[in-house]
Amino acid sequence: RIREEEEKRRKQKEEEERERRRREEEEERIRREEQERVEREEREQRRKEEEERERIRLEELRVKEQQTRQVVQELEQLLAKAEEEATKARQVTEHLYQLVNGSTVNSAPRESLAASFPPKAEEALRSAKSAARLGQVAQKACETAWKSLEQHWMQLFEVETLRHEVTHFVQRSEQRMQQAQMTAAQAVKMASESKERIGNTAAPAICDRKNGDIFRRYDQDEDGMLSSTEVVSFCRLEYGFALPQGNLDRILQHLATTAPGAGTAAVEPKRFHQLRTAVGIARFEARAKKAKEAKMAGDTAGDTAAAAAAAAEDEKLKLEFQNHLKQRQQQMEKEMEQIAWTDLEKKIADVESTSANFVKAAAEPVNQEELQKIEAVYDSALQETRTALPGYVNQLRALHHGALQLSMKTEVKEVKQDAKEVKEGKDEPMKDEKDQNPNESEDQKDGQKEKDEKDEKDAKDVEKDALKGLKESLRSLSQRLAKLEARLVLSERRAVEGRKVTARILAHKVEEVRLEVAVKLRQCIEQLGGKAVDLFQIIAKGEDVASVEEAQVFLKENNCEMEMEKLSKAFAACKSTQDGSGPVKVTREEFGRIIRLCYEVKTAVDLTEQLALGPAMRSLQPGEILEVQAGPRSEPSTEGMLRIHARAQLDGALGWVTLSSSEGEYLVKKPNPTSS
Repeated sequence: RIREEEEKRRKQKEEEERERRRREEEEERIRREEQERVEREEREQRRKEEEERERIRLEELRVKEQQTRQVVQELEQLLAKAEEEATKARQVTEHLYQLVNGSTVNSAPRESLAASFPPKAEEALRSAKSAARLGQVAQKACETAWKSLEQHWMQLFEVETLRHEVTHFVQRSEQRMQQAQMTAAQAVKMASESKERIGNTAAPAICDRKNGDIFRRYDQDEDGMLSSTEVVSFCRLEYGFALPQGNLDRILQHLATTAPGAGTAAVEPKRFHQLRTAVGIARFEARAKKAKEAKMAGDTAGDTAAAAAAAAEDEKLKLEFQNHLKQRQQQMEKEMEQIAWTDLEKKIADVESTSANFVKAAAEPVNQEELQKIEAVYDSALQETRTALPGYVNQLRALHHGALQLSMKTEVKEVKQDAKEVKEGKDEPMKDEKDQNPNESEDQKDGQKEKDEKDEKDAKDVEKDALKGLKESLRSLSQRLAKLEARLVLSERRAVEGRKVTARILAHKVEEVRLEVAVKLRQCIEQLGGKAVDLFQIIAKGEDVASVEEAQVFLKENNCEMEMEKLSKAFAACKSTQDGSGPVKVTREEFGRIIRLCYEVKTAVDLTEQLALGPAMRSLQPGEILEVQAGPRSEPSTEGMLRIHARAQLDGALGWVTLSSSEGEYLVKKPNPTSS
């Protein structure tokens, strides 16, 4: 019993021990599971955090890539703008180079001062200004691109994935910007040198023109030489100076020549510049002598009669000079009145009316020949107006130049008068002390002086008002001419649509001729059992080019007649460069454009492998373009059905397709875009 109890207790203990171990194992299992769960959750959390960080990193990288690409795009736009401006400057510079190197001085008499420039010098000056402006714009654009590149340098190389692409872009951009900067600098330099060269070339021509105008103005007898009387008149009216007889004799002795059949000596036009220099020296000597005599007369209280005579002579010269200016002004006013504005306005009105008729006819369905006749009438009126317009421009330029000369001479005269008044004001107290007349009161002297000053001021005001009115009239005439030119330009712009219509009509006619020539050549080679690709080799006979004459000979040999005019039109339309000299010759590529035939799918039709109807390779959809390889040929099983061997431009599929059937047309001819 005791042993049983002990055995029972032992078993109970073992049972308890097993239960305890089982609970511990269960607890350990639960603990491990919990630990694994926690670890799993931690790993999942870490994975999510890593994924979130990676997502954020990728998002930031994507944003940075987008920003970098945006910066690259902006830099590309700036660089393209700089290159565009540099290209414009280079084009203008090339044109300027041709103008400058091709211009020479023309000494023939011309109609205006501006026209005395060398040929195309005005256009060259405008091109030089345009080249300088475009060059400066290009330089500023290059500087902007450089600054933008430097500003975003770190941002560009920050993204690792785009570093190789950005490095290549930066290297290429630096080269392009350097090239653009070099082009812009060359344009600015060329413009500056051209301006200086044109100025140096045109200055003698302008000087000769001015001297020639003045010379003819004082050549009263129009013998091409200035006699002594004409030289004196030139000095009086042009310089306001009475040339002393001694100076006149000395000038004629050194500069004048005796013309054949004439007994008196005169100055030739080639010596006129020296004459002006000699007159200037004589005037300086006379002024110095007069100043010296006035000083001696003031010191010694000399003869007043000589001073009075000199004053009278000065007054006479002054009146002659004023009359000369008035005559010049009246002559300019008369020339302004003689400008035939009515003729120009009538011509521009004709251009506007013909332009309106041309645009109206182009907008309506009229006969092609009638439209071309209307265009020819418009072109004739436009050409006539364009030919007459420079004459009016030159007249206004000459008048503006004359008004500028009058203004300069009037200002010089006023400056001289003011200097004289200042000098007389300094000497007036001494003269009053010496020449005081006891019988004449001070009030009478002041009144007379004020009256003289008022009369002189009124005369000056009248001259200024007249000159101002002349300038205003010239300004209004210039505005009138500008308005007429604007009307002419507007009529040309309105006629653009009409010209587009006539150009389309002409292109359509040329395309019809080309299609006729292409069909004739293809039929001829197919009758011989050949292919269209062999046409060039047969016509050119192994050469690199084929001429119109050779094509006509080929057609005649195979009993296919074609007019020479149509062949010439087709060859000329597809030729890349038009030299205009000798027979028209085309290369293999250009000949391919001549014989090219294209059709557009009008209704869905099947593309088959054989000429006979059979299983379809694929269905051609409306709008697809087919290029003819051979045909048209009759389908064997169906009478009257024509099929062509063509290649689809969409996928290059090659097969046979039906042109038309009893159901209607499947294909329509499409013009060759190259020849059109």
